[in-house]
This record gives sequence, structure tokens and C-alpha cells, in this order.
Amino acid sequence: WVAPAPAPGATQDGQQPAADAYYDAFYRYAIYYGEEAARQYYGAWSPPPGSKNPYANGGAGAAGAPAAGSPPSGQASSAPAPSSSDVQDSSVRAGVSNLPAWMTNKDSK
Repeated sequence: WVAPAPAPGATQDGQQPAADAYYDAFYRYAIYYGEEAARQYYGAWSPPPGSKNPYANGGAGAAGAPAAGSPPSGQASSAPAPSSSDVQDSSVRAGVSNLPAWMTNKDSK
């Protein structure tokens, strides 16, 4: 017989975790999936409705994370992407595939 694993956050003497034990996980989950989905997933372990999410940055995205569609820090967004005719292949292995030989061997069947 094997004893079941204790619930996350439970103490050794079998006590239940604190009421706010899952708030951090809830807030992180809500950033990605939305508050409604987080409330469905965490149920009674959710913080009270209307609680401020400490990871929210103006209501969208995690603190420190760039907004969707914005370039990573350090890169300019004003430069247009080069056209395919302006791109030059820098590979020194022209005509050689990166695939394994068995995938590119055209003679074997």
C-alpha cells in the first residue's frame, strides 16, 4: 500500500495549505489564459473577484514582457524587412542539405 502524495503546499502534519497558497499560480495562469479560464481551473482556490493581478502590466501581458507584435528590446521596428531579392545566402555549403543522407538520397528506394 502506498500513501497518496500530499497536496501541493500541504504541511507534514496533514493541514491544508493557506487560503492564498495558489494565488501566485492563479495570477500567472490568468495572464496567459484569461481570468475566466483561471477561475474555472482554480475554482475555490481563486482569489476574490476583482483582485488586482500583480503580474498584469496595464491589463495586458506579464510585467516586463513585450506586448504582442512588438519587437524584442534592442531591435528597431522602423526598418522594413528586406525583400527576398535583397537577401544573400551566407552558407558555405551551397547545394548541400542539412537533412540526413537517408532523407536526401534520391537513388535508393
